[in-house]
Amino acid sequence: MKSRKFNTWIREKMISGLSLIQGTTLTQEMVYLIQTLDFDTANKVQLDERFPMVEVKDDRFPYYKGLKFIEDMKSPRMIKSHLHHFLLPTQLQNGKGRIIYMARNPKDVVTSFYRLMQWGDQLVEGDKTFNQFVDAFVEGKGYACPWPRHVLEYWERRNEKNILFLKYEDVVRDLPAAIRTVAAFLGRSLTDEDVARIANHCHVDKMRNNDKVNMSYWRDIKYVDDNSEGGFINKGRPGVWREVLTQDHIDKIDTLLQELDGSGLELEQMKLTMAEQTNEASEEKPRIQLGRKQYKGIWMFDNEIEEIETMDTREDDIWVCTFPRSGTTLTQEITFLVQTMDFDKARSVQLDDRFPIIEVKDDRFPYYRGIKFIEEMPSPRMIKCHLHHFLLPEQLQKGKGRIIYVARNPKDIVTSFYRLMQWGDGLNQTDGTWDLFVDAFVTGTGHNGSWSRHVLEFWNRRNDPNVLFLKYEDLVKDMPKAVRKIADFLDRQITDDDVARICDHCHVDNMRKNDKVNMSYWRDIKKVFDDTDGGFINKGKAGAWKELLTPDKVEKINGLLKEIEGSGLTFDEE
Repeated sequence: MKSRKFNTWIREKMISGLSLIQGTTLTQEMVYLIQTLDFDTANKVQLDERFPMVEVKDDRFPYYKGLKFIEDMKSPRMIKSHLHHFLLPTQLQNGKGRIIYMARNPKDVVTSFYRLMQWGDQLVEGDKTFNQFVDAFVEGKGYACPWPRHVLEYWERRNEKNILFLKYEDVVRDLPAAIRTVAAFLGRSLTDEDVARIANHCHVDKMRNNDKVNMSYWRDIKYVDDNSEGGFINKGRPGVWREVLTQDHIDKIDTLLQELDGSGLELEQMKLTMAEQTNEASEEKPRIQLGRKQYKGIWMFDNEIEEIETMDTREDDIWVCTFPRSGTTLTQEITFLVQTMDFDKARSVQLDDRFPIIEVKDDRFPYYRGIKFIEEMPSPRMIKCHLHHFLLPEQLQKGKGRIIYVARNPKDIVTSFYRLMQWGDGLNQTDGTWDLFVDAFVTGTGHNGSWSRHVLEFWNRRNDPNVLFLKYEDLVKDMPKAVRKIADFLDRQITDDDVARICDHCHVDNMRKNDKVNMSYWRDIKKVFDDTDGGFINKGKAGAWKELLTPDKVEKINGLLKEIEGSGLTFDEE
């Protein structure tokens, strides 16, 4: 292959040509924007097309087009590669073209790479288990191994004028500084505004939800295991290995780091000075928890419950009522669009502003404004509520206003609820562990009280003319049918095109990356734990509990299902 003087090559010490989660994707996107400042193309065209990988050729995939495609690209070509230096084009080795190399702590490499291979269904005999995968990595038998040779080949050439050597830990710690370093290497002039815009675009939360870089197109081509803990873009921070590796794994991988001794390259987790720790701590968002209280035996967040019970409702009110984590957000967004067909507003205004929750009042949050805000809303008001039926406004209980209730299998509820409370820092001493949380849920002493009582109160009123009772499992199985059912209940006329448009907008992948519904604004207010397995919008499917609940927990929750036997309400276990 003939190299060109102005090629830009992204190189990294990763162990696989398929893994882009060691900093490659971040660096590619950063380099592309530094070189072009073309955010429109970055937001429209897959990164794998703009910045293709050279050493993968597979016609079953749209962007693994091989050498000929790259040879036909216009200059300056931007090319991704995971090859060892000695395998690069001879001309490139000799200096014709520029190389940006990314190195990372091997403990994070192996952790992140295994998760990617799980997600992408790329594990084979010999590395299917994590222990096997670690052993292959350490022994130099894994893909693109041996790791020490790979990283040292580039480190030893770091002073050559066509090579820029970066460390992942430095890049994510100070992304603006890394952007300026890369820009200087490429001879590009950037303003402070350019740097800020690139850094914002390349933030891990944005990258994870960006379907032009997160490899979500694989789902259109092949099986991926979204039920695994992996994914294409994961935590996006150093040190995740501490949550995963055993001491035995650490000892093995430390032997790889020993092979770097004497080279001057250090890739251990960055150690902050006391001053840096102080500065970093001061920049963290505060840990803010919503206050809790008990009212008539039910634990809830601080609110104005006495006023809620006696408030005036309106005939055209629309209340989406659920036990938490039963599909509330999805149902709210469907209902808002069925009622208004205002997609522009749905994309520009927070759901918590358009469709506020009534039983949370906390002035530290922008949208938990309580009953006064709701009383001043124009009709028809759309209101979210997790209260039991007996705690709803008395006028609503008697039929003044419309209720859409969504029920869900309690096994999925408890799983999803715990993950949310982990992410949002909402756990306390009574439910702070998984075991405590499940026990509180089963006994009805946890947040929102008894699940079986909650669901039966609404189920027993399912035939009331002002109540529509839905099941989450039915909703996600056939969303178009659910959309039409809600439209009929609200007496809205919608076309098949309207239904299709609403369903596309409300698809879980679109909801997860939609910052108007995914509660990402919490990050601007308080500390959230993005390094947990939780989040506000998770799998968006029925049956995720099967991956998490042990037999003893399943047995406990089955006790709740027994409490609704004979009512006619059942839940699919699939």
